[in-house]
Amino acid sequence: MLMRQLCQRLVPVRKAKIASMKGKKQVGGITSAERGETTTAVICMSATGHFIPLFLIFPRARMNDSLNNGTPSGTQLACNPSGYMTVEIFRAWFDHFLLNVYPTADDPVLLIVDGLSSHTKSLAVKDKAKANHVTIIVLPPHCSNKLQPLDVSFMAPFKNFYTSAADTYLRHHPGRVITIYEVGQLMNTAYTKAAATQIA
Repeated sequence: MLMRQLCQRLVPVRKAKIASMKGKKQVGGITSAERGETTTAVICMSATGHFIPLFLIFPRARMNDSLNNGTPSGTQLACNPSGYMTVEIFRAWFDHFLLNVYPTADDPVLLIVDGLSSHTKSLAVKDKAKANHVTIIVLPPHCSNKLQPLDVSFMAPFKNFYTSAADTYLRHHPGRVITIYEVGQLMNTAYTKAAATQIA
């Protein structure tokens, strides 16, 4: 199993390609005024194409049920004022992982994670992994773009699908901005398209 975090801005910096009539010099597009907040999506998949439901971390102090609107089935949510992974949130994600993978002594699981401190500092996760037949391999820092298979095969299509979903949302809702309450449905659109066995 491969686990990777994606810190996604509410509104993608890169715009999707725009088609226009031949000879047209200026082509306009709609953009959202909101850019600052970042939501973290924790993505985990196996080489056989089995995807664990998303785990989203929102930049909030407290959970709000509206954040779950439109998210893919089985998605778990967490909140942290920064919107990033912490040791406590990694523990919650690991419980979510175990509920969806079911490792046994006859069928153990290898989990590959990045070398972030939130992934490596929790002794509780290490003990729980050992007790549940999960071996965790930590990639060296600053090497995930070369060594992490999710970076090579999944992240680029996922980001492109998210950008496309954000552009479509803005075209269909003129005058509105993308907030954290729309992230669930945008992630759902992108994740559903990207989580294909062909990518795994």
